[in-house]
Amino acid sequence: MTALDVSTRDRRALILGGVVMLAVIALARGVPAVAQRYAAVRERASLATQRADRAQRAVRNASRTQAALRQVRAELATYDSALIQGNTPDGAAAELMQLVTEAAAAGDARVGSIQVAADTTGPRTTLAPVTARVTMSGDLMAVATMLQTLEAGPELLSVRELHISQSQMVRGQQVEVLQADLLVEGRYRRSREGAER
Repeated sequence: MTALDVSTRDRRALILGGVVMLAVIALARGVPAVAQRYAAVRERASLATQRADRAQRAVRNASRTQAALRQVRAELATYDSALIQGNTPDGAAAELMQLVTEAAAAGDARVGSIQVAADTTGPRTTLAPVTARVTMSGDLMAVATMLQTLEAGPELLSVRELHISQSQMVRGQQVEVLQADLLVEGRYRRSREGAER
């Protein structure tokens, strides 16, 4: 018998061994690929399940969300009355000037000058600032009353800067006159067209 002479039984064993080896190689390469695909499918299914759960919770909570939205809208409507009235920068500036003048009159202070400015160059939001730089004079009680009237009034105003100096005393005058420079700031609601420009 030579090396190339192989019996039928041996030939079958060699063929069967080759087939088994090819099957092992195919399984070694195929099983991880199938497992990887199966893991990716499970991950996508998990994400889809999470999205469906979030959607179901949103549907269940829709009535509570709408009730909370109605409450927030009602609260925002109450804040409108605290804003300076005026849809335009000029209108808001005029309204702030009037508020400052009324506050000064409430405290018997004398207003020297008022310079008002409404923000027309800032970010285009619905609520925009309007400021007034005021120079006024009066006794301590007049200045305090004016400041209290500005900050405690129905409009949301704040005194951002305050500089007080003593004026020269006049002979024979019992009351000390103070000179006050202040910066008053408030907010006004821009009209929708002005906010979108």
